[in-house]
Amino acid sequence: MKSFYVSETNGNRCKRQARFLSLVILAFLVGCAGQLGTESPLKNEPRTWKFRHPPSVIQKAATQTLEKKGFKIKVNDADAGLIETKYLQLRNIRDRVILRLKKAEVGFTAVTCHILREKKSLLSSNWEPDDKVDFRFYRDLKSDIEFFIYRTIYDKY
Repeated sequence: MKSFYVSETNGNRCKRQARFLSLVILAFLVGCAGQLGTESPLKNEPRTWKFRHPPSVIQKAATQTLEKKGFKIKVNDADAGLIETKYLQLRNIRDRVILRLKKAEVGFTAVTCHILREKKSLLSSNWEPDDKVDFRFYRDLKSDIEFFIYRTIYDKY
């Protein structure tokens, strides 16, 4: 009878160890899954998108998008197809956006977007160029421009 009691205790200990181990593995997997969605910043190079709308509509939509994001427009030249913003500073990082619009194929407009990012280091008061920009910044900017394109078209009618 006593040996049964001892084996039951060992069985409970094994069950607790198995539960604990499964919780540790589950926590590890959840932690790894949380890291899957985070992409590392990409090299900051201009991105080009094509829109199926005239440059005048895209110029207006892009201006509205940048103003909504908090940028102040420095240059808005429809003839040259150029939109340039002043720096928007958030703590120790500041960004500036340059958009160039060109007619592409018939009915399409190519928009080249370049985000200039600068960082201020902790010990220095000088701004230094930063080569890395999160790809989501470009993706969100394109998505917002598309939204304002359709809003601009809707407002015309």
